[in-house]
Amino acid sequence: MAVLNHILSLPNLEIRGKPQAILEEIEKWSEKNQILMTIRLERGSTILNLISDTKPRTMVELGGYIGYSAIKFGSAVKAVGGQRYLSFESNAEYASIARQLIDLAGLCNFVHIVLGPSTDSIQSLASHSPPRQIDILFLDHAESLYLSDIKLCEDLRLLHPGSPPRLLCRS
Repeated sequence: MAVLNHILSLPNLEIRGKPQAILEEIEKWSEKNQILMTIRLERGSTILNLISDTKPRTMVELGGYIGYSAIKFGSAVKAVGGQRYLSFESNAEYASIARQLIDLAGLCNFVHIVLGPSTDSIQSLASHSPPRQIDILFLDHAESLYLSDIKLCEDLRLLHPGSPPRLLCRS
């Protein structure tokens, strides 16, 4: 994808290990080419504030695309002492791009891209013993899957029982 080629063409020392610098370059490229979907400032600020306020141990994103939000929110979760950020992406090409950008951002040991349909990825998450609880669930994939995926997370008890789930949807 062209945005990855652009990022990889930049001097490595200026952006390696710097999530914000990579995000800024993606935004610049996107504005110039007007084709990428990124989290707008207002929505991004809302989510970053939620991360800061709740200090999640685990945040899960359904629909990772090229990793922009995984870098943005994953670095925030890491900064507040979280344990992991999981991004589920069904498209192999997008997952590959996301992994490369996340590695370049220095987050590959914290942010994990899981390739496959969201249903399979959710079930895999639940198969861990004990199941990993989701503190924040960010829905950023096909809207037609929102309800069924939320229900699956509830049925598999991945959302903390007794506390209001923190569900965020791109809209």
